[in-house]
Amino acid sequence: MDFALLPLEDTDLEQFKKDMKYAFRKGAENGLGESEEVLQEISYRS
Repeated sequence: MDFALLPLEDTDLEQFKKDMKYAFRKGAENGLGESEEVLQEISYRS
């Protein structure tokens, strides 16, 4: 399988954030159990 790492486009940012939140939540649930608490979003852009 071949793949390439490409820079994230601004148009993809919203979906990327949703995907990462979902993946983090699933990982946390697997390790700590289910929770309703959602991590607060932090802006790293100026």
